[in-house]
Amino acid sequence: NTFAYVNIEDMYGSMEMMVFGSVLEKSSFLLMEGNIVEIHARISVREDEEPKLICDEIIPPDKINRNKINSNEEKVSKNAGLYIKVKKKESFEYERAMLLLSIFEGTTPVYIFFVVSNKLVLAPRRLWISKNDVLIEELKRKIGDKNVVLKE
Repeated sequence: NTFAYVNIEDMYGSMEMMVFGSVLEKSSFLLMEGNIVEIHARISVREDEEPKLICDEIIPPDKINRNKINSNEEKVSKNAGLYIKVKKKESFEYERAMLLLSIFEGTTPVYIFFVVSNKLVLAPRRLWISKNDVLIEELKRKIGDKNVVLKE
């Protein structure tokens, strides 16, 4: 019985997923770092372990329903929260912003726009902030005035 443990990540966080037999054989080529896929899975919760996902199906990028993705992105952009703009995840500005966000934990959602990939994502819950002038001013100073917007 073949299986693999895979760490998956979305805009809300990351989780371990188990992929078994036929799904693994049919879709292992899709399980590369950075690939965008749609996953259908069920959750496995055991008393002494972290919850895990059990993969039922992996859908390749060309088969993902584009309308569903676009409508989610449009919904996200109308929401109140802190919006920051950086070139890409592997940038100095991104690292500086993440350090600051991790200090001011709160309930205000944080949205990150990546210029290179032209994507707007909701930051993981642990990076949401408590609104305050000190954080906003420091973010503007570190990553640029035009790259930080607080929508209320």
